[in-house]
Amino acid sequence: MKRSIARLARKLFGVSALVILFSGCIPSLQPLYSEKDVVFDKGLVGSWSEKEDSAVWAFSKGDGQSYQLTIEEKGNSSPFLVHLFKLDEQLYLDLYPGDKGFEDWNRETFFKAAVVPGHLFFKVGKIGEKFTIYAMQSEWLKQLLDKDATAVPHSKIAEDRLVFTGSTEEMQKFLRKYQDDHETWGDPAEFKRVEKSGSK
Repeated sequence: MKRSIARLARKLFGVSALVILFSGCIPSLQPLYSEKDVVFDKGLVGSWSEKEDSAVWAFSKGDGQSYQLTIEEKGNSSPFLVHLFKLDEQLYLDLYPGDKGFEDWNRETFFKAAVVPGHLFFKVGKIGEKFTIYAMQSEWLKQLLDKDATAVPHSKIAEDRLVFTGSTEEMQKFLRKYQDDHETWGDPAEFKRVEKSGSK
């Protein structure tokens, strides 16, 4: 079951195997930010990769204070609308699948109608010479919900698949409660800035 979910996540969202591994694919039905929380850091604009031959995350400025993100890996690419937001001085990223990712998806209408896109979120460590993010750990979340099923609004949609169903306010309260807990976020993924092929 886990293997099939990973394959589907790669097909729908284009996220790397490493991101799937540390649970970046626990989506929220509602955005994690409100307009007052959104910030823009031009230092995020550009292309980033964890290592050679791994997925490249290319950020460009979008409308207002948003970013357009394209994740490219092994000839495949997926678009996201991204918002950088701040809660109590802690930065987070909210990623939402871009419309183009569904427009060029070779599936009939009924199948597409059954797919509900969600907001993926990451805690940001640093934006500078390196870019680091943390993803909520699925095993930690499982243990939390086993102890207290009301810890955060959610729905179980498969044996090992959860989706957050809380409002923006409820999800922000949850983030604030655990934002400094290492077990919640684990170790970061570290990206280095890369140049596109052919650039000098």
